[in-house]
Amino acid sequence: MSIDSRHMLRVSRVPRFADLWGGQLRQFVLYGAISVAALAVDYSLLIFLTEYVGIYYLVSASISFLAGMALVYVSSVGFIFDERRLSRRSVELTSFAAIGVAGLVLNGLLLWAITSGTPLSYQLAKLPTAGIVFLFNYVARRNLLFSTRSWL
Repeated sequence: MSIDSRHMLRVSRVPRFADLWGGQLRQFVLYGAISVAALAVDYSLLIFLTEYVGIYYLVSASISFLAGMALVYVSSVGFIFDERRLSRRSVELTSFAAIGVAGLVLNGLLLWAITSGTPLSYQLAKLPTAGIVFLFNYVARRNLLFSTRSWL
């Protein structure tokens, strides 16, 4: 009895965890972990500068956001992303910062909108804001700086 291979169903290979972990999943998880650390820096500095130093909360939010962004950049180029689209580090850092500034603008707009349009304080408004800005920054940086091809 012979089997005609034209009539056999093709079984697609189910990706193993190790295959997934070696690529984008690993990067997303590591970027997320560093972002949590950056959020801790951002949030604690926001509270400290606003409550103890007396700086207006939107100014404090900008300063604290930039401190968190510095931690994410060092980690991104150090051990999160393996591929780099730009060969000149100065251009890469400038582009990383530009995406961060776009995230900073989004951060300020969301904080303002939430605190103005809801009864939430800036402390609580920072939490959903951080999640949205995280996704924006990851997708933009991954696609524009740290991959040879774009994905969404």
